[in-house]
Amino acid sequence: MFDFRAYARIGNVKIQQKSYSEALKYLNRSLVEHRNPDVIKKKEEVEKILQKQECPAYINPELA
Repeated sequence: MFDFRAYARIGNVKIQQKSYSEALKYLNRSLVEHRNPDVIKKKEEVEKILQKQECPAYINPELA
């Protein structure tokens, strides 16, 4: 079994690699075991980044 800190570290590495969906997976896994405020803050930041990346994907230039 991994420690919650190990999952948080893996999540931080994925953030640096700009692999935000994987980072979110590991940060959530870390929060299952321990609700660390720092990890919660990073998770919220990653969710905002993912939301900003997904919004332009819904815009259809052909319809505009």
